[in-house]
Amino acid sequence: MQDKSTRFELALECGNLDVALETARAIDKPELWSRLAQQALAQGNHKIVEIAYQRTKNFDKLSFLYLATGSADKLAKMQKIAQSRKDPMSRFHNALYAGDVEARIAVLRDVDMRTFSVNRFPRIY
Repeated sequence: MQDKSTRFELALECGNLDVALETARAIDKPELWSRLAQQALAQGNHKIVEIAYQRTKNFDKLSFLYLATGSADKLAKMQKIAQSRKDPMSRFHNALYAGDVEARIAVLRDVDMRTFSVNRFPRIY
């Protein structure tokens, strides 16, 4: 098949993730990477899911993938990436996934959570 888009579609339809990956690299469009990630996840191929999430910079899903696959070292790297991106929610999620209580406390301090008080929130009866 000469047309790369058609080749990608056929590869996904047939479940041939290796050909779909090769074609997605050649075309390199975010929507193709997302579709490839979805299909690879359905087939349980976490290595291709990881590549697709990296290409689309889908950091939240990538962190959760590392949690689900038990990749503690990669999860620690995601904590550093969240720190460099200055994304407190991502930092907190990664610290939560990694079981790092001290990092969670640091995030809450950084966003000044201690200024919130219980009295600010209405009671629900």
